[in-house]
Amino acid sequence: MGELNLRAAWTEFWNGLGFNTFDGLLMAIGIGIFAIALITYLIKRSRDTGNAKFPWAATIVAAVLAGPSVVIPFAADIVSALVNVFITIANKGIGMF
Repeated sequence: MGELNLRAAWTEFWNGLGFNTFDGLLMAIGIGIFAIALITYLIKRSRDTGNAKFPWAATIVAAVLAGPSVVIPFAADIVSALVNVFITIANKGIGMF
């Protein structure tokens, strides 16, 4: 029995939709937004510690923009690894599959 690979499935799906040409651009924009927000936050925090608030909105926007090429494949790898470990244990340990 083969291993589950959700990253490959996501890549195939994303490429099938035709959005794969924008992956690099979306990731660069997302990382740029997050970097600018983080630098601004660190500067404000160094000047006045009580007034600086972490840029959660910029973090969310960056994650959404970088999602198709970074966040979703990373999460898919984690889920795939957990499912594969469960299947291996169930297959060898109790003969479930």
